[in-house]
Amino acid sequence: GSAPAYVWRESEKPIKGTPRQCIWLRPSPVSGSLVYCDISTLHHVVTEGDLEHKFLPLLRRSSAVSCHSAPKKPWGYCRNPLRRNNLTTKPSPAPRAINRKSDEELLSLFQKLQRTEETAKKLQKEMKKYIEAMSNSSKLEQKISSDLSGCPLCYKSSELRNLVEAYHSVTSQVAESVKELSSVCPQILQDPMKKYVSLFIGIDGGFHRREQLVQEWRNVATKVAKLESRDRTASNFLKLEREKQSLEITTNELLAYHGAFLSELNQFFEKRVEYFNPSFQAFIRAQLDYYGNMTRLFTHLAPVATEKGASPSSAMVPEAEFQHRVQDKLSRIQALTIVKKKK
Repeated sequence: GSAPAYVWRESEKPIKGTPRQCIWLRPSPVSGSLVYCDISTLHHVVTEGDLEHKFLPLLRRSSAVSCHSAPKKPWGYCRNPLRRNNLTTKPSPAPRAINRKSDEELLSLFQKLQRTEETAKKLQKEMKKYIEAMSNSSKLEQKISSDLSGCPLCYKSSELRNLVEAYHSVTSQVAESVKELSSVCPQILQDPMKKYVSLFIGIDGGFHRREQLVQEWRNVATKVAKLESRDRTASNFLKLEREKQSLEITTNELLAYHGAFLSELNQFFEKRVEYFNPSFQAFIRAQLDYYGNMTRLFTHLAPVATEKGASPSSAMVPEAEFQHRVQDKLSRIQALTIVKKKK
């Protein structure tokens, strides 16, 4: 089959650690949906192009999807960077043309889609904050290890020096893992969300086209109502018949568009889980790889368990005993002559 419209194949580097596997997302040649393959490299394929072709054919056919070809749209309709959301055109009811239940369903779906767009944008921002937090944390760890390495006290104790050197080595490896994770996260979550949000421009164009049809229907219905209130002359009768025919045509066009548009939007909304799931799975897999590697690296710094089969954490000193040791050492230091307080 043909390749999807939007495809990323940017990273060929594996994330280091244990397990050394990432998730490969690719469209199935049969269904077009994403399937999972565990391989040693990240190869993330995003199929929002398929979403648009599968679930938005009405919007694609409509001239309102294009920013340049949409009729009667104000300049900058799709270019306003200050607008918070892309989906802003609220559907208005057409009581005598569309039944109330269908209008309410479309309005409810419009509100759900607005919340979906806001959630996708929020995920983009939160992922950016997450990457920045990971990077800052790694920099602070490197700063701590660097300060410890330059401390003169480390050169007086070989045991302490070896521990600091090992810690410095671990923080350097952590920094590399953070860089790789920071380069992977935008590909598996931020970029797909960005492309998903861009689809709402076309959806808003569909709502805009529906509003045009509703307005045209209202204008014709108003003309028919005025002609019906006039005297029943031959001229008015001919005009009334002509406007009634126009009203029937605009009503049928509005009903056809409304029904097809509502069906397409329901499909698009229901497929949001199918679209988001691969990205979340890939993100979880990347985190699993990263934190697995961190656990492996820092486990080497933990005290070795003396009992066979015991975990590294079991060899750690209990909190009460640790505090007792600290207080004992502080008491010895305070007992020295050079730190005694003068009476």
